[in-house]
Amino acid sequence: MSSYFDELNRELRELCEKQIGRDDNRELTIGSRFWVDYRTIEERVVKTVSLATGDREFPADLREKLMKIIATKRVFRPETNDVNEDAATYIVAMKLSELFEALHSAFHEVASRRAQTRFGMLSDNPEGIVSRRDAHDTDVEDARKLGLTHAADCPLTPCDCNLDRPIGGRR
Repeated sequence: MSSYFDELNRELRELCEKQIGRDDNRELTIGSRFWVDYRTIEERVVKTVSLATGDREFPADLREKLMKIIATKRVFRPETNDVNEDAATYIVAMKLSELFEALHSAFHEVASRRAQTRFGMLSDNPEGIVSRRDAHDTDVEDARKLGLTHAADCPLTPCDCNLDRPIGGRR
């Protein structure tokens, strides 16, 4: 299993310890440095998960589940510019993010399905899914530009594209 979500939790814990303090019960305003820094982390995670789940080969039921988690557990809601007070309170009290924890559990389910895609098996690491997909698709696009056909002339070894047509339309 990957350490993607473990690293997020470590990053959040360090942010809490640095900016909130272990015994600090003061009210934090949303404009405080802590929330500005947290928002940066949250937006990065939401973007990465959205890119991973947005792939055409990502299981639709899991995509829906992950998007629901993001919609209900994130602190900052960009569409309304509202704040999810329950999620914010949880972070301050627990030094953990319900969003990250729920995504972590859901990505364990992604990995347990062992779904094969054109770029390999889906894992519990959304960042890894995105980077493997982008590297694969870049290699395929480069092969198309060279006029190579798929799969006999494909530069990817082994190739998981599962395409049964020539790249670039040539045989």
